Amino acid sequence: MIYKKQPIPHLATQWPCPDWFHVPTTTDVTNIKTILQWWGIFNSWAYRNYLKMPIAWSINEDGSRRNAWDNSVGRYWCSDVYSWYFGCIDFGKNYIYVPQGSYSCEWFSIRPQKDVAVNPLESEDTLKSWWSWTFHYGVNIWIVHNPTVWLISISGNWTTWYTIADKNLWATEAYEYWGAYTAANCGWYFQWGNNYMFPFSWSITTSSSQVNTTWYWPWNYYSSSTFITQSSRPFNWINPANNNLRWWVDGNVPVS
Repeated sequence: MIYKKQPIPHLATQWPCPDWFHVPTTTDVTNIKTILQWWGIFNSWAYRNYLKMPIAWSINEDGSRRNAWDNSVGRYWCSDVYSWYFGCIDFGKNYIYVPQGSYSCEWFSIRPQKDVAVNPLESEDTLKSWWSWTFHYGVNIWIVHNPTVWLISISGNWTTWYTIADKNLWATEAYEYWGAYTAANCGWYFQWGNNYMFPFSWSITTSSSQVNTTWYWPWNYYSSSTFITQSSRPFNWINPANNNLRWWVDGNVPVS
């Protein structure tokens, strides 16, 4: 997930993503949704096929696996709060909500977004030829994939671009719409605000004790291998509330 020419510093929403990427905000995912709506392809199929996002099942707030292996529920974290909950993308085989709100206890995937979008029309000559354009029922739409540098860029006007990784966080293979869901193409999972990578399939350590994260914030991030479960609303593993674990409450400003 490395690309040349990075003119701005890291964002507070970076971790657990690699350098020059961040956990998308609800604004980020809404911008991409708007472009897909403009193209008339805002649906679960487009996310799975064109954005290569598997319906990778999640883990409930009580630690049980939700719809494991039937691939009917897939959720991806955003870095900020949405409608009194924590932002996410929520979709299945026949539905999609962008953005959506969910509980911090749950375990979701992350799809990194590039801090600085890549315009494939202006990319370096050595990489330009690797971009592959998407055709939708015979029409060339502006979703382009570069498997060499693990990037997908999307635009609705040739000028403003948004770029995401072509894989879930720490997945080793890009998901193909017709393929099976595996640890390689689903990647790792996270509770909101906890930067520890939980595994795809094997057992995890759990606790029902909420965590005081007062002393954690962007660049002093929280990471724990213990999955915090909750049996009652608001299903929040954090107590007292700390919405600044993964984003700047004052607006997610770039930091050096």
